[in-house]
Amino acid sequence: MRIFALFTLFFIGALAAAVMFVDPHTDALLPGCVFRSLTGWYCPLCGGMRAVHSLLHGDLARAVSENLMVLLIVPLSAGALIADSFLRRRERFDALRRMNKGFFIGAAGLTVLYTVLRNVL
Repeated sequence: MRIFALFTLFFIGALAAAVMFVDPHTDALLPGCVFRSLTGWYCPLCGGMRAVHSLLHGDLARAVSENLMVLLIVPLSAGALIADSFLRRRERFDALRRMNKGFFIGAAGLTVLYTVLRNVL
């Protein structure tokens, strides 16, 4: 259990280091968004890597302009991973079961709304 938590933290740290040192604004080796290339619309995560890169470099204003949703998802996901790493397997199942459908429907609705608004406005 603790080894999984340590591996997860190591993996996230390695990804953060890679995003910090590879500039997604200028590096052509990074893949583009498949959804945008097919539809012409920005997906909910378009600009996410650029936003995380800007955030790791302390440029909050640029990160907000690149993708606001990712800036909301990153701390929530980090908190969920940290909390999950301290729970036992049975407790994880109980916690997931307690999450109601309203949460997932609301999150999906906000994602669709964000996607439409960022492409229309």
